[in-house]
Amino acid sequence: MEGRAHRVCGASAVAAALACVAGPALAQTYDRGRNVSVTERSRPDYEAAGARLGGFLLYPRVQANAEATDNLLARPDDEVGDLLLRLAPEVRLQSDWSRNAVSLFARAAHNRALDTSSERWTDYGLGGEGRLQLGEALVTAGAELGRATEERTETNARRDAVEPNQFDTARLFVRGQQTLARSRLSGGLEWRTADFEDNRDRLGRRIEQDDRDLDFTQASCRSE
Repeated sequence: MEGRAHRVCGASAVAAALACVAGPALAQTYDRGRNVSVTERSRPDYEAAGARLGGFLLYPRVQANAEATDNLLARPDDEVGDLLLRLAPEVRLQSDWSRNAVSLFARAAHNRALDTSSERWTDYGLGGEGRLQLGEALVTAGAELGRATEERTETNARRDAVEPNQFDTARLFVRGQQTLARSRLSGGLEWRTADFEDNRDRLGRRIEQDDRDLDFTQASCRSE
């Protein structure tokens, strides 16, 4: 049996209609900088310069960390201490064009416990995004796919599973934005899916996980 969840949400049609009637009579300079959050603001002094490849910039990155734990498997009756090492390389190719943009990325994360063979796995992700400027309209679309591993401490994770749960993921999205005289309309559509692999418990019995598979669809609309 495949479990599915669907979610659709939207903004008020009345608010969108009011924004659409803003005409040339209201055409005057309007500072939209106040609508940009602190985390979205550019920080040129702290951003990587990148390696130039024609009209693109290449941003490689590698992150490594180590974590010690006294209960690696998150089991109350079978505590196992170990050291978990993580190496996460990533590369991103970003266009350096004046108007439109294209971005591609590839990343991986290799996790390895020194003494516990079941806690060794590799996650990955591949994807891209494009941005197209059409006058005062902006359209962005992208896609990505990958494989991820569920943490042992997650609420839905089976404590008697031999290995951590792994699942394949995919995501597609498209977003649009239209700037008017003193208003801005934006909306988007996103689809995500997660496909869990079956597992086995410590007695060798199969753990079915089809009921955890997920399809998620979301639509949104906003008026400012």
